[in-house]
Amino acid sequence: MTVSPGSRQATLPVVEVTGPDGLPRRVSGLRLLRPEPEGRLVEHVVTSGETVDSLARLYLGDERLWPAILDANPLLHPFDIQPGQTLSIPLPAGPTRAGRARRF
Repeated sequence: MTVSPGSRQATLPVVEVTGPDGLPRRVSGLRLLRPEPEGRLVEHVVTSGETVDSLARLYLGDERLWPAILDANPLLHPFDIQPGQTLSIPLPAGPTRAGRARRF
């Protein structure tokens, strides 16, 4: 099993398990501890119809970033969120490069 260095599974151990067909398989181990969120967190109260990916689109600008929301909360599965629940949403960090001011 190959895991890309940028993947959120990159730091997880790779373990060998036996599949239902009796053949060995290499899989990512489970994350036992939540990583510390980087940057600022905001609180969001979930309303009916909201999903983790819709919150990622709203706060992070891309629905594919939903794992960052799960990492910042003690959720087990994306479908575990319920209306009325308060979630911590990690806001994206500021720019990573220094900008240059130009005068014209």
